[in-house]
Amino acid sequence: MIRTLFFALGCSYLLSAAPPPIVRAAVASPRPIIVGQGVRVNVTVLVPNYFLGAPGFPELNVENAIVVQPQETPQNSNETINGQTFAGIGVTYLIYPQQPGTFKLPAAAVTVKYASNPPESTEMRLPLPAVSFEAIIPPQAANLDYFLPTTSFVVTQKFDKALKNLKVGDTITRTVTITGSKLKAMLIPPIKFQVPDGIDVYPKQPMVNDIKNDRGEFVEGKRVDSATYLIRKEGDYTLPAIQIEWWNLAAGKVQTASLPPTRFTAAPNPDYRPELAPEPEPVVTRAVEKTNPFYPLLGKIAGISLIVLILVWLWVRFARWIGRRWRTSRAAYRESEAAHFSRLRKACRARNAKDAYPLFLSWLSRFKPGVSVDRFLLEAADDNLTYQFEALASMLYSRSRAATWSGNHMIEALQHVRSRRSAANFSRHTLPPLNPVGRP
Repeated sequence: MIRTLFFALGCSYLLSAAPPPIVRAAVASPRPIIVGQGVRVNVTVLVPNYFLGAPGFPELNVENAIVVQPQETPQNSNETINGQTFAGIGVTYLIYPQQPGTFKLPAAAVTVKYASNPPESTEMRLPLPAVSFEAIIPPQAANLDYFLPTTSFVVTQKFDKALKNLKVGDTITRTVTITGSKLKAMLIPPIKFQVPDGIDVYPKQPMVNDIKNDRGEFVEGKRVDSATYLIRKEGDYTLPAIQIEWWNLAAGKVQTASLPPTRFTAAPNPDYRPELAPEPEPVVTRAVEKTNPFYPLLGKIAGISLIVLILVWLWVRFARWIGRRWRTSRAAYRESEAAHFSRLRKACRARNAKDAYPLFLSWLSRFKPGVSVDRFLLEAADDNLTYQFEALASMLYSRSRAATWSGNHMIEALQHVRSRRSAANFSRHTLPPLNPVGRP
């Protein structure tokens, strides 16, 4: 009888206890997967009841591949499993394999905090499921110098001047721009500026950039190569054609993007002097010793050249550092509390409940690190804010949806909480009066 009682109690406890969270990971891109093609890997975490903080999705690194960490707003969802309602938040990783072979997600975990049995909270680290995929190079493209998989590959050029009435000593700057749809710019090969005899070529530093749209989605890779040609001799010239073979993902075949040969004529230029003619030796007399007028000019040229060399050295030495600092500051701002609150405010003003919920969790993790939603609402002591959050959660995850959520009221309440914190910080750092008045 006692054993039966304990067994019944145990069964009732198991039935009342919330089931564990679930992590799913799957490759969303169609097979076969081509080398260089972006592979979408969706990772979703599901918890019973609701989240009490933004999930901590890991930063993934895959050998021989470029991994773009989740850039878009996390997507929330809900579903019923065995009669239990689960709330879900998912993100998408983009993986660009750089060579053929098998690619596997590394061992990693998602950190999640949720209401296991409200108002109780639970925090767990959930390992990612094993996910792998195969990347190949089509047999038709096996002999290409560079494998460039894309749906659109465009090569254009322009010159800084019309190729007419040219003469010896003139310079021409040629700029070649290459764009590939959803093709990382770093994969686009450099242009080889070949020239015939009689022309010198001076290539410039290329510009490589990945273009994104207003929502931060990767659109195309862009590479810009430029070079300056110096005409040293008169005659008729032909700059060779430029051809680049690429793999058309839509057509499933190799195609060629090309620029036609460029022809022009250079006329003689009697006034052109490639180098300064040597000065005659100065005549020294005992009466007057004259200074060669070429020496001051040479000194000026040397001084200007030294300044230019110093500026070029400073640019080469610090350009990458400046660029890194700028990108780091931009990235830091995107992850700051102010940036997250700005995105949350935009979603609330637009009455976008689907985006507002995960954005609220992301903002709270920066505004009050380590503080759960329940504790935050308790400390805020704002009935309207508590009502709006419960209404938001009910709208997304409850079947009844008894409460009405107002994005404007919620963001106004949150702005009031932020302003109170700023005022508290100001008061805490205010200096005491210089001449305090003592009590009599």
